[in-house]
Amino acid sequence: MALTDEALLGCDGLRRTFGERVAVEGVSFPAAPGEIYGLLGPNGGG
Repeated sequence: MALTDEALLGCDGLRRTFGERVAVEGVSFPAAPGEIYGLLGPNGGG
């Protein structure tokens, strides 16, 4: 599903850093009504 008018919520090009360390870069996704998303790291922490 692309980021469209149908998406209730969307993320486009998300970037998160901690100081100089880039944790997430270029994450994009749509969320339609009723969908649930989660982000998990290598150790299972979100």
